[in-house]
Formats: sequence, structure tokens, C-alpha cells
Amino acid sequence: MAITSGGLQKFKQALINLLLEGRYTMNGKTYSTPIFKTSIDGDNVNVYLYLDDSVSGNITQVQLIDRDGAVFDTQTENINKPSINGLLITFTYNLKKVV
Repeated sequence: MAITSGGLQKFKQALINLLLEGRYTMNGKTYSTPIFKTSIDGDNVNVYLYLDDSVSGNITQVQLIDRDGAVFDTQTENINKPSINGLLITFTYNLKKVV
């Protein structure tokens, strides 16, 4: 038996539903931020975090946190974010059926 396209779509949505928030480390301190947006685009599941212009400093790590409070994914960064710009951070997962 094979997973159906509807089953694969539910699997992608389940991944999104598993996630609670984002965290980022800036200047050595960790901060929480809500998930800004999610999307399913073909085989890709995209999770976006947005840091507005009230956030400024050196960002060294970005994480996604699951509903159990555990780290789901971590990205190491080296971003010097000024206060004059926002920053959109994207986590992308490619989920597709392999035959």
C-alpha cells in the first residue's frame, strides 16, 4: 500500500500543527517569538519567524520548538540585525513520497 496524496497533505499539516513557537539567541540571551506564518507549497512545508524592527543585535541561533517544549530544529546563524529592518527567517522541509 502507498500513502495517498491526501494522506501526504495531512502529514504536512501535522508537521505544522506539531510546532508551537520559535526561539532565537541574540547577544547570548534566548528569546521566544511566535510563528509568523506557515505554508505548504507543493512538497515544501515552510515555517516563518519574523523579527521586527524592535529587535537588534547579533543573532547566533534560531530554533523551532514543538508542542512538548522540546527543540524540533536548530539553525546556526551569524546575523547582525539592525533595528531599522525586520528579519524573516524560514525553515523549509521537503516532504514527498519516494517510490
